[in-house]
Amino acid sequence: FDKMTFENTNPEKQRKEEDYYTGVFKKKEIRFHRVFGGYRFTDEECQRLLAGEEIEVHDLQGKKGPYSAKGKLERGTYKGNKYYGFKISEFLH
Repeated sequence: FDKMTFENTNPEKQRKEEDYYTGVFKKKEIRFHRVFGGYRFTDEECQRLLAGEEIEVHDLQGKKGPYSAKGKLERGTYKGNKYYGFKISEFLH
């Protein structure tokens, strides 16, 4: 076989790929999940997060209903795996 390529025909997988954003954060290229609490960050919000800015997000979906929060992009660890993602710094009422 010379060169084999596989095309992803699974719509669930394709949709998930669209839920990630890639850019430079603190001089390092990273990829982060752009969906948080049922809210999908816009391209502009993703750029602001990569710039280290804190943003406000409204209509997040929680167990007790919708809520709003401020937060920014940070590095975290989940089950021993490091990742970059949105971290809430303040809940808004």
